[in-house]
Amino acid sequence: MRADMVFITDGSASIGTFNFEEIKKFMRQLVDGLTVSLTSFRVGAMQFAYENREEFGLEDNYNNAGVDAAICAIPYMDGPGTYTGEAIMFAKDYMFGKVTTFY
Repeated sequence: MRADMVFITDGSASIGTFNFEEIKKFMRQLVDGLTVSLTSFRVGAMQFAYENREEFGLEDNYNNAGVDAAICAIPYMDGPGTYTGEAIMFAKDYMFGKVTTFY
């Protein structure tokens, strides 16, 4: 199976540091059950609050260990605002739009 998955993570101040770390833990557990590679299952992550920020792209990590390390390295934005709609558009246009597709 070939698939791309991008985590869209809320980094607004309302989430809080503890909950943000719990979100990262969930992301790591989910990825642990997958086989990540550039030819089968690719993973990316972004964070949003008042702005959107790519944390790592779909073509940045070649295996599970790379994705796990990248998730661990995501710093909490702790930003004002929660612009969810803009984040979804950013994911569609930038996170998915800039990579080579499988098809």
